[in-house]
Amino acid sequence: LPMPAVQYLVSYETLTDLHTLDVSHYEEFEQEVKSLYNLQSFSVVYFDDEGDCVKISSQPEFDEAMSFAQDNGNFLSIILEQRVAQEQAQPKEEVPQQPIINLRNLAAPFLNLLGDNSPLEPIVNEIADGAQEFINNLKPEDIEEAARNVHEWVEEEIPEFAQEVLQEIQERCEQKQPEPEAEPEPKVVHCAICDKCEDTIVGIRYKCIQCPD
Repeated sequence: LPMPAVQYLVSYETLTDLHTLDVSHYEEFEQEVKSLYNLQSFSVVYFDDEGDCVKISSQPEFDEAMSFAQDNGNFLSIILEQRVAQEQAQPKEEVPQQPIINLRNLAAPFLNLLGDNSPLEPIVNEIADGAQEFINNLKPEDIEEAARNVHEWVEEEIPEFAQEVLQEIQERCEQKQPEPEAEPEPKVVHCAICDKCEDTIVGIRYKCIQCPD
């Protein structure tokens, strides 16, 4: 027996329409829907008795939907959604990142001080290359974590360090400063003259208690 026509309550974007379609194959159903709504590609679903969302994209799924429609008086409520063709993203050519810091350039002034053909030059270059590889392999999340650790260290250690420096300054200021040496008292010059050398008497003058002068 031919399958009777089915009434479709179609919900598409803001539209809700009732259409009667007499089709028995999924390809015919697909062409009818494309013609009615001017669609190039679409997806269609309906809800069964258990409230499950069921997709119609093949002949077996269409047959199951028709059986469900017959059990409901040749009526089926469907939801259409337009498919947007997604352009395949073109793979971007990876540009090798240039190192932010060139450690060999930083080591060059030190090597220049050592002179040409220094035995330390291979050792310094090896250390610089190893550190350069480590820096180049750092991930952004590693840098962020290191920055957070430094921030935490600054918040914890700097106040204590500043307190120690302040205490040291106070202790040094409180230390007793050396007293300046006392200047020698000026020697007293007397008006009297020595009778023997006829020179001016300076300093302490002793007078004989027996001599007249």
